[in-house]
Amino acid sequence: LHSFPTRRSSDLEALGDSVAFAPANGEHQIVWHATDNAGNVETIKGPNSVKVDTDAPDAPTGIVVAGDGYINASEQTEVHVVGTAEASSTVTVIFAGAIGGSGHFVNESGIADPTTGAFDIVFDMSTLDDGAIPLTVTATDEAGNTSDSEIIPDAIKDAVAPSAPSIAPDL
Repeated sequence: LHSFPTRRSSDLEALGDSVAFAPANGEHQIVWHATDNAGNVETIKGPNSVKVDTDAPDAPTGIVVAGDGYINASEQTEVHVVGTAEASSTVTVIFAGAIGGSGHFVNESGIADPTTGAFDIVFDMSTLDDGAIPLTVTATDEAGNTSDSEIIPDAIKDAVAPSAPSIAPDL
């Protein structure tokens, strides 16, 4: 329980009717009342519940792209990125690819499962050039704290079928 020094109403008006404090992380119940200069005490207000969370979540883990890390022609319009993050966090995945040789980013976000933290975010990668495509994954908790980035080795996009083999008869 935190107690604040008595403030006159004229003091609070100068402060914009607010009192600042910095409680530790966790759930807190806040109750308050005001006492005027004549000593009259207002009815106690509250309790209001406040959750303080200043800790960033851990970086997402177990990240897999397209099941095997390769994005082929048949799956390039629906590429799944799966993994685990803090339950109910917003997971953001950024692919840093290229279009016509120029740098281009494709990003999507999704919400991790509220119980398990599992996520499955789907991308359309058809606009990116073939080749190695690095990705970065972060989680942002409900309080707005963002994890460190988890940088995943390159996913490989290869949406071009190989040339048909030529067979020359041996005469």
